[in-house]
Amino acid sequence: MNKRIVAEQIFLAGIERVLPVKLINKSISLRDNVLLINDMGFDINALENIYVIGAGKASALMGAEVERILGDRITDGHIVVKYGHSYPLNKVKVTEAGHPVPDSKGFTATRSILEIATRADVNDLVICLLSGGGSALLPDFPEGSSEAAIMIVNNLLVKCSATIRRSIL
Repeated sequence: MNKRIVAEQIFLAGIERVLPVKLINKSISLRDNVLLINDMGFDINALENIYVIGAGKASALMGAEVERILGDRITDGHIVVKYGHSYPLNKVKVTEAGHPVPDSKGFTATRSILEIATRADVNDLVICLLSGGGSALLPDFPEGSSEAAIMIVNNLLVKCSATIRRSIL
């Protein structure tokens, strides 16, 4: 067998396994008014609101699958994606913003997403969808700083090829 064909088949099989629709369907389902998320169950009838928030390049496609599963049961939501990665949703607002360098749309979307999350109460469920790119697409800044400062620093880090990695101190 041709090694190139085998390599392509392996690559395509890997891509197929991580498609947003596959990942969401593997993790979320609705059976007899019980929303199952991995090993947790939520009685849909006991929930007052369901909010969907998220960030990342694949988050809108993930949101589309969550909307397919939950439909009008979703109260509100907001997702932020990289420019060109939007997908039309019915219940969840989608904002396109800057990646890998945050822009003002990302900061505005972050404030909206935080507002939705803080609105949630004890009888509400918040589903948060995160995928690659979320660190740039969901930007915030500490007190005493500014959006502009974060954009400048982030741009410098990108230009010097800095990586995002977790370090253990």
